[in-house]
Amino acid sequence: MRKERRIGIITAATLALLFLLALSAATTAGAATVKVEPVTQSISAGGEFSVRVIIEDVTDMGMDQAVLNFDPSVMQASGIIEGEFLKSGGTTLPVIIMDNTDGAATFSYSLMAPDVGVTGSGVLATINFDTDASAEGSYDLELTEVVLADGNGKKIIVDAIFDGKVTIESELTPTPSPTEPPAGDGGDGFAPTPTPTPTPIEEEKTYKNITTGEEVKVELLDKELKITFKKNVSEVKITVKELVEKPADIPDAPGIVFRYLEYHIENVSAEDIEKATIPFDMPKSWIVSENIDPATIRLNRYYEGVWNPLRTEKVGEDTDYIHYSAETEGLSIFAISGEKKTGVEALSAARRVWGIVGAVLVIVVIASVWYIKKKRK
Repeated sequence: MRKERRIGIITAATLALLFLLALSAATTAGAATVKVEPVTQSISAGGEFSVRVIIEDVTDMGMDQAVLNFDPSVMQASGIIEGEFLKSGGTTLPVIIMDNTDGAATFSYSLMAPDVGVTGSGVLATINFDTDASAEGSYDLELTEVVLADGNGKKIIVDAIFDGKVTIESELTPTPSPTEPPAGDGGDGFAPTPTPTPTPIEEEKTYKNITTGEEVKVELLDKELKITFKKNVSEVKITVKELVEKPADIPDAPGIVFRYLEYHIENVSAEDIEKATIPFDMPKSWIVSENIDPATIRLNRYYEGVWNPLRTEKVGEDTDYIHYSAETEGLSIFAISGEKKTGVEALSAARRVWGIVGAVLVIVVIASVWYIKKKRK
Protein backbone atom coordinates (compact mmCIF):
# COMPACT_ATOMS: atom_id res chain seq x y z
CA MET A 1 0.00 0.00 0.00
CA ARG A 2 2.85 2.38 0.83
CA LYS A 3 4.39 1.75 -2.58
CA GLU A 4 1.04 2.42 -4.21
CA ARG A 5 0.68 5.69 -2.27
CA ARG A 6 4.19 6.71 -3.29
CA ILE A 7 3.36 5.95 -6.90
CA GLY A 8 0.17 7.99 -6.59
CA ILE A 9 2.09 10.92 -5.09
CA ILE A 10 4.74 10.74 -7.82
CA THR A 11 2.04 10.61 -10.49
CA ALA A 12 0.24 13.63 -9.02
CA ALA A 13 3.49 15.57 -8.74
CA THR A 14 4.36 14.73 -12.35
CA LEU A 15 0.94 15.89 -13.52
CA ALA A 16 1.26 19.13 -11.55
CA LEU A 17 4.74 19.81 -12.94
CA LEU A 18 3.61 19.20 -16.51
CA PHE A 19 0.61 21.46 -15.98
CA LEU A 20 2.83 24.27 -14.66
CA LEU A 21 5.20 23.90 -17.62
CA ALA A 22 2.29 24.07 -20.04
CA LEU A 23 0.83 27.08 -18.24
CA SER A 24 4.20 28.84 -18.39
CA ALA A 25 4.49 28.19 -22.12
CA ALA A 26 0.97 29.51 -22.77
CA THR A 27 1.64 32.69 -20.77
CA THR A 28 4.84 33.42 -22.69
CA ALA A 29 3.00 33.00 -26.00
CA GLY A 30 0.56 35.74 -24.98
CA ALA A 31 3.17 38.52 -24.83
CA ALA A 32 3.73 41.05 -27.63
CA THR A 33 5.80 44.06 -28.72
CA VAL A 34 4.34 47.33 -30.04
CA LYS A 35 6.51 49.92 -31.80
CA VAL A 36 6.60 52.94 -34.08
CA GLU A 37 8.15 52.57 -37.55
CA PRO A 38 10.25 54.12 -38.85
CA VAL A 39 12.05 54.66 -35.55
CA THR A 40 13.61 57.88 -36.87
CA GLN A 41 13.07 59.97 -39.99
CA SER A 42 13.92 63.44 -41.28
CA ILE A 43 11.66 65.72 -43.32
CA SER A 44 11.63 69.30 -44.56
CA ALA A 45 9.60 71.91 -42.68
CA GLY A 46 6.10 72.23 -44.10
CA GLY A 47 6.18 68.68 -45.45
CA GLU A 48 4.12 65.59 -44.69
CA PHE A 49 5.15 62.29 -43.16
CA SER A 50 3.65 59.03 -41.94
CA VAL A 51 4.41 56.50 -39.23
CA ARG A 52 3.16 52.96 -38.73
CA VAL A 53 2.28 51.39 -35.39
CA ILE A 54 3.50 47.78 -35.59
CA ILE A 55 2.73 44.77 -33.41
CA GLU A 56 5.03 41.76 -33.20
CA ASP A 57 4.56 38.22 -31.91
CA VAL A 58 1.01 38.52 -30.63
CA THR A 59 -1.27 35.53 -30.08
CA ASP A 60 -5.04 35.43 -30.66
CA MET A 61 -5.52 39.23 -30.61
CA GLY A 62 -9.09 40.45 -30.98
CA MET A 63 -8.66 44.12 -29.96
CA ASP A 64 -5.94 46.76 -30.04
CA GLN A 65 -5.77 50.32 -28.74
CA ALA A 66 -3.02 52.94 -28.52
CA VAL A 67 -2.40 56.68 -28.30
CA LEU A 68 0.44 58.29 -30.27
CA ASN A 69 1.46 61.54 -28.59
CA PHE A 70 3.09 64.36 -30.60
CA ASP A 71 3.93 68.06 -30.35
CA PRO A 72 0.88 69.95 -31.72
CA SER A 73 2.83 73.21 -31.95
CA VAL A 74 4.81 71.91 -34.94
CA MET A 75 2.73 69.08 -36.43
CA GLN A 76 -0.89 68.00 -36.82
CA ALA A 77 -2.39 64.56 -37.38
CA SER A 78 -4.19 64.49 -40.74
CA GLY A 79 -5.39 60.90 -40.91
CA ILE A 80 -5.43 57.49 -39.24
CA ILE A 81 -5.70 54.39 -41.44
CA GLU A 82 -6.32 50.94 -40.01
CA GLY A 83 -3.68 48.34 -40.86
CA GLU A 84 -4.45 45.02 -42.51
CA PHE A 85 -3.36 42.83 -39.58
CA LEU A 86 -6.47 42.76 -37.38
CA LYS A 87 -8.77 43.00 -40.42
CA SER A 88 -7.39 39.67 -41.62
CA GLY A 89 -9.51 38.11 -38.84
CA GLY A 90 -12.80 39.62 -40.05
CA THR A 91 -14.85 42.82 -39.84
CA THR A 92 -13.59 45.34 -37.29
CA LEU A 93 -15.19 48.13 -35.27
CA PRO A 94 -12.96 51.24 -35.56
CA VAL A 95 -12.70 54.19 -33.17
CA ILE A 96 -10.29 57.02 -34.09
CA ILE A 97 -9.74 60.42 -32.44
CA MET A 98 -7.32 63.07 -33.74
CA ASP A 99 -6.73 65.70 -31.06
CA ASN A 100 -4.50 68.39 -32.58
CA THR A 101 -4.93 70.61 -29.53
CA ASP A 102 -3.33 68.30 -26.97
CA GLY A 103 -1.32 66.33 -29.54
CA ALA A 104 -2.83 62.84 -29.36
CA ALA A 105 -3.82 60.44 -32.15
CA THR A 106 -5.97 57.68 -30.66
CA PHE A 107 -7.11 54.51 -32.39
CA SER A 108 -8.95 51.41 -31.24
CA TYR A 109 -10.00 48.46 -33.39
CA SER A 110 -11.99 45.39 -32.33
CA LEU A 111 -13.08 42.30 -34.22
CA MET A 112 -16.87 42.15 -34.37
CA ALA A 113 -17.10 38.36 -34.10
CA PRO A 114 -16.57 36.90 -30.58
CA ASP A 115 -13.92 34.27 -29.79
CA VAL A 116 -11.89 35.29 -32.85
CA GLY A 117 -8.29 36.50 -32.86
CA VAL A 118 -5.26 36.94 -35.11
CA THR A 119 -1.73 35.73 -34.49
CA GLY A 120 1.65 36.95 -35.69
CA SER A 121 2.95 40.42 -36.58
CA GLY A 122 1.68 43.30 -38.69
CA VAL A 123 0.52 46.91 -38.96
CA LEU A 124 -2.10 48.14 -36.48
CA ALA A 125 -2.47 51.64 -37.95
CA THR A 126 -0.80 54.24 -40.17
CA ILE A 127 -0.90 57.84 -38.95
CA ASN A 128 -0.30 60.76 -41.33
CA PHE A 129 1.00 64.17 -40.24
CA ASP A 130 1.40 67.69 -41.63
CA THR A 131 4.19 69.93 -40.32
CA ASP A 132 4.41 73.70 -39.95
CA ALA A 133 6.59 75.59 -42.41
CA SER A 134 8.44 77.27 -39.53
CA ALA A 135 9.08 74.06 -37.57
CA GLU A 136 12.62 72.89 -36.86
CA GLY A 137 14.11 70.36 -34.43
CA SER A 138 13.68 66.76 -33.23
CA TYR A 139 10.37 65.64 -31.76
CA ASP A 140 9.30 62.46 -29.98
CA LEU A 141 6.38 60.31 -31.10
CA GLU A 142 5.42 58.51 -27.89
CA LEU A 143 3.11 55.51 -27.59
CA THR A 144 0.93 55.41 -24.47
CA GLU A 145 -2.25 53.68 -23.28
CA VAL A 146 -1.44 50.56 -25.29
CA VAL A 147 -4.09 47.92 -24.59
CA LEU A 148 -4.40 44.51 -26.25
CA ALA A 149 -7.00 41.80 -25.66
CA ASP A 150 -7.64 38.34 -27.06
CA GLY A 151 -10.79 37.08 -28.74
CA ASN A 152 -12.41 36.47 -25.34
CA GLY A 153 -11.63 39.93 -23.98
CA LYS A 154 -8.72 38.81 -21.78
CA LYS A 155 -5.80 41.22 -21.55
CA ILE A 156 -2.66 40.38 -23.55
CA ILE A 157 0.70 41.20 -22.00
CA VAL A 158 2.75 43.87 -23.79
CA ASP A 159 6.42 42.97 -23.37
CA ALA A 160 7.91 46.15 -24.83
CA ILE A 161 6.92 49.47 -26.39
CA PHE A 162 9.26 51.41 -28.70
CA ASP A 163 8.62 55.07 -29.55
CA GLY A 164 9.63 57.03 -32.65
CA LYS A 165 11.26 60.37 -33.45
CA VAL A 166 10.97 62.81 -36.34
CA THR A 167 13.49 65.52 -37.20
CA ILE A 168 12.13 68.57 -39.02
CA GLU A 169 14.71 70.56 -40.94
CA SER A 170 14.45 73.93 -42.65
CA GLU A 171 14.66 73.39 -46.39
CA LEU A 172 18.13 74.26 -47.59
CA THR A 173 19.06 75.41 -51.09
CA PRO A 174 21.64 72.96 -52.43
CA THR A 175 24.99 74.43 -53.38
CA PRO A 176 25.77 73.69 -57.05
CA SER A 177 28.81 71.52 -57.64
CA PRO A 178 31.72 73.33 -59.32
CA THR A 179 32.41 72.34 -62.91
CA GLU A 180 35.49 72.62 -65.05
CA PRO A 181 35.34 75.53 -67.52
CA PRO A 182 34.98 74.45 -71.14
CA ALA A 183 38.00 74.55 -73.43
CA GLY A 184 38.44 77.89 -75.17
CA ASP A 185 37.15 79.88 -72.17
CA GLY A 186 40.45 80.06 -70.34
CA GLY A 187 40.21 76.61 -68.78
CA ASP A 188 41.96 73.39 -69.57
CA GLY A 189 39.10 70.94 -69.03
CA PHE A 190 35.52 70.23 -69.94
CA ALA A 191 32.27 70.49 -67.99
CA PRO A 192 31.13 66.97 -67.00
CA THR A 193 28.16 65.51 -68.81
CA PRO A 194 25.18 65.56 -66.40
CA THR A 195 23.68 62.20 -65.44
CA PRO A 196 20.32 61.85 -67.19
CA THR A 197 17.26 61.67 -64.94
CA PRO A 198 15.29 58.41 -65.39
CA THR A 199 12.14 59.00 -67.40
CA PRO A 200 8.87 57.55 -66.08
CA ILE A 201 7.23 54.97 -68.35
CA GLU A 202 4.01 56.48 -69.67
CA GLU A 203 1.19 55.59 -72.07
CA GLU A 204 -2.14 57.20 -72.94
CA LYS A 205 -5.34 56.35 -74.83
CA THR A 206 -8.24 58.52 -76.02
CA TYR A 207 -11.85 57.39 -76.54
CA LYS A 208 -14.30 59.50 -78.53
CA ASN A 209 -17.61 58.22 -77.15
CA ILE A 210 -18.44 55.98 -74.17
CA THR A 211 -22.03 55.21 -73.18
CA THR A 212 -23.49 54.95 -69.68
CA GLY A 213 -22.65 51.66 -67.96
CA GLU A 214 -20.37 50.50 -70.77
CA GLU A 215 -17.27 48.73 -69.47
CA VAL A 216 -14.28 50.08 -71.37
CA LYS A 217 -11.15 47.95 -71.52
CA VAL A 218 -8.10 50.18 -71.81
CA GLU A 219 -4.78 48.58 -72.75
CA LEU A 220 -2.07 50.59 -70.99
CA LEU A 221 1.49 49.38 -70.35
CA ASP A 222 0.45 45.82 -71.25
CA LYS A 223 -2.30 45.85 -68.59
CA GLU A 224 -6.05 45.98 -69.14
CA LEU A 225 -7.68 48.73 -67.08
CA LYS A 226 -11.47 48.31 -66.91
CA ILE A 227 -13.54 51.43 -66.29
CA THR A 228 -17.28 52.21 -66.22
CA PHE A 229 -18.95 55.65 -66.26
CA LYS A 230 -22.24 56.83 -64.77
CA LYS A 231 -23.19 58.82 -67.89
CA ASN A 232 -22.30 59.25 -71.54
CA VAL A 233 -18.86 60.81 -71.97
CA SER A 234 -16.73 61.77 -74.95
CA GLU A 235 -13.13 62.62 -75.81
CA VAL A 236 -11.92 60.78 -72.71
CA LYS A 237 -8.14 60.72 -72.37
CA ILE A 238 -6.66 58.20 -69.91
CA THR A 239 -2.97 58.22 -69.01
CA VAL A 240 -0.97 55.84 -66.82
CA LYS A 241 2.56 56.50 -65.63
CA GLU A 242 4.96 54.22 -63.73
CA LEU A 243 6.68 56.71 -61.44
CA VAL A 244 10.42 56.46 -60.87
CA GLU A 245 9.94 57.62 -57.27
CA LYS A 246 7.26 58.87 -54.92
CA PRO A 247 6.12 62.46 -55.59
CA ALA A 248 7.78 64.72 -53.03
CA ASP A 249 4.54 66.37 -51.91
CA ILE A 250 2.82 63.23 -50.59
CA PRO A 251 3.63 60.98 -47.59
CA ASP A 252 5.03 57.48 -47.87
CA ALA A 253 2.49 54.78 -48.59
CA PRO A 254 1.94 52.17 -45.86
CA GLY A 255 3.92 48.94 -45.94
CA ILE A 256 6.88 47.99 -48.12
CA VAL A 257 6.31 49.78 -51.43
CA PHE A 258 7.04 48.04 -54.71
CA ARG A 259 5.98 50.80 -57.11
CA TYR A 260 4.08 54.08 -57.39
CA LEU A 261 1.65 54.61 -60.28
CA GLU A 262 -0.27 57.62 -61.50
CA TYR A 263 -3.53 57.34 -63.44
CA HIS A 264 -4.88 60.55 -64.94
CA ILE A 265 -8.16 61.11 -66.77
CA GLU A 266 -9.20 64.19 -68.77
CA ASN A 267 -12.57 65.60 -69.88
CA VAL A 268 -14.36 63.60 -67.17
CA SER A 269 -15.12 64.63 -63.59
CA ALA A 270 -14.38 62.30 -60.69
CA GLU A 271 -18.12 61.99 -59.99
CA ASP A 272 -18.70 60.54 -63.48
CA ILE A 273 -16.64 57.40 -62.76
CA GLU A 274 -18.68 54.49 -61.43
CA LYS A 275 -15.77 52.13 -60.84
CA ALA A 276 -12.43 51.04 -62.25
CA THR A 277 -10.51 47.78 -61.98
CA ILE A 278 -6.72 48.02 -62.02
CA PRO A 279 -4.63 44.89 -62.64
CA PHE A 280 -0.99 44.55 -61.61
CA ASP A 281 1.68 41.85 -61.49
CA MET A 282 4.10 41.21 -58.63
CA PRO A 283 7.48 39.57 -59.37
CA LYS A 284 8.05 36.56 -57.15
CA SER A 285 11.72 37.52 -56.99
CA TRP A 286 10.81 40.80 -55.24
CA ILE A 287 8.38 39.05 -52.89
CA VAL A 288 11.08 36.58 -51.84
CA SER A 289 13.90 39.13 -51.56
CA GLU A 290 11.78 41.46 -49.38
CA ASN A 291 10.28 38.56 -47.36
CA ILE A 292 6.75 39.76 -48.21
CA ASP A 293 3.59 37.83 -47.32
CA PRO A 294 1.74 37.55 -50.69
CA ALA A 295 -1.61 37.69 -48.86
CA THR A 296 -0.84 41.26 -47.69
CA ILE A 297 -0.07 42.72 -51.12
CA ARG A 298 -2.53 45.46 -52.02
CA LEU A 299 -3.08 48.56 -54.11
CA ASN A 300 -3.36 51.82 -52.15
CA ARG A 301 -4.94 55.01 -53.50
CA TYR A 302 -3.83 58.49 -52.42
CA TYR A 303 -6.99 60.58 -52.19
CA GLU A 304 -7.91 63.70 -50.19
CA GLY A 305 -4.59 63.74 -48.38
CA VAL A 306 -4.50 60.13 -47.12
CA TRP A 307 -3.58 56.68 -48.37
CA ASN A 308 -6.59 54.38 -48.69
CA PRO A 309 -6.03 50.60 -49.04
CA LEU A 310 -8.21 49.13 -51.81
CA ARG A 311 -9.88 45.74 -51.92
CA THR A 312 -7.27 43.66 -53.71
CA GLU A 313 -7.62 40.07 -54.93
CA LYS A 314 -5.20 37.51 -56.25
CA VAL A 315 -6.44 36.50 -59.72
CA GLY A 316 -3.68 34.21 -60.97
CA GLU A 317 -0.09 33.06 -60.82
CA ASP A 318 2.64 31.81 -63.11
CA THR A 319 6.30 30.86 -62.78
CA ASP A 320 7.59 34.40 -62.27
CA TYR A 321 4.61 36.53 -61.19
CA ILE A 322 1.54 36.63 -58.96
CA HIS A 323 -1.32 38.51 -60.62
CA TYR A 324 -3.62 40.84 -58.65
CA SER A 325 -6.60 43.07 -59.32
CA ALA A 326 -8.00 45.98 -57.28
CA GLU A 327 -11.19 48.05 -57.49
CA THR A 328 -11.29 51.83 -57.12
CA GLU A 329 -13.90 54.57 -57.43
CA GLY A 330 -11.49 57.04 -58.96
CA LEU A 331 -8.11 57.56 -60.60
CA SER A 332 -5.18 59.34 -58.96
CA ILE A 333 -1.81 58.25 -57.50
CA PHE A 334 -1.50 54.62 -56.39
CA ALA A 335 1.09 52.54 -54.56
CA ILE A 336 1.59 48.78 -54.67
CA SER A 337 2.79 47.53 -51.28
CA GLY A 338 2.90 44.56 -48.93
CA GLU A 339 3.85 43.56 -45.40
CA LYS A 340 6.72 41.42 -44.12
CA LYS A 341 6.03 37.78 -43.23
CA THR A 342 5.29 37.18 -39.57
CA GLY A 343 7.44 34.07 -39.03
CA VAL A 344 6.37 31.17 -36.81
CA GLU A 345 3.03 31.89 -35.21
CA ALA A 346 3.01 31.81 -31.43
CA LEU A 347 -0.45 30.26 -31.31
CA SER A 348 0.66 27.25 -33.32
CA ALA A 349 3.62 26.81 -31.00
CA ALA A 350 1.37 26.98 -27.95
CA ARG A 351 -0.95 24.38 -29.44
CA ARG A 352 2.00 22.10 -30.14
CA VAL A 353 3.14 22.47 -26.51
CA TRP A 354 -0.33 21.57 -25.23
CA GLY A 355 -0.46 18.60 -27.60
CA ILE A 356 2.85 17.25 -26.33
CA VAL A 357 1.86 17.84 -22.70
CA GLY A 358 -1.46 16.09 -23.26
CA ALA A 359 0.23 13.07 -24.81
CA VAL A 360 2.71 12.84 -21.92
CA LEU A 361 -0.11 13.08 -19.36
CA VAL A 362 -2.01 10.25 -21.01
CA ILE A 363 1.11 8.04 -21.07
CA VAL A 364 1.89 8.77 -17.39
CA VAL A 365 -1.67 8.02 -16.26
CA ILE A 366 -1.89 4.78 -18.26
CA ALA A 367 1.52 3.62 -17.00
CA SER A 368 0.60 4.41 -13.39
CA VAL A 369 -2.72 2.55 -13.57
CA TRP A 370 -1.07 -0.44 -15.20
CA TYR A 371 1.68 -0.53 -12.54
CA ILE A 372 -0.80 -0.32 -9.64
CA LYS A 373 -2.97 -3.10 -11.06
CA LYS A 374 0.06 -5.29 -11.61
CA LYS A 375 1.22 -4.85 -7.99
CA ARG A 376 -2.22 -5.72 -6.66
CA LYS A 377 -2.10 -9.01 -8.50
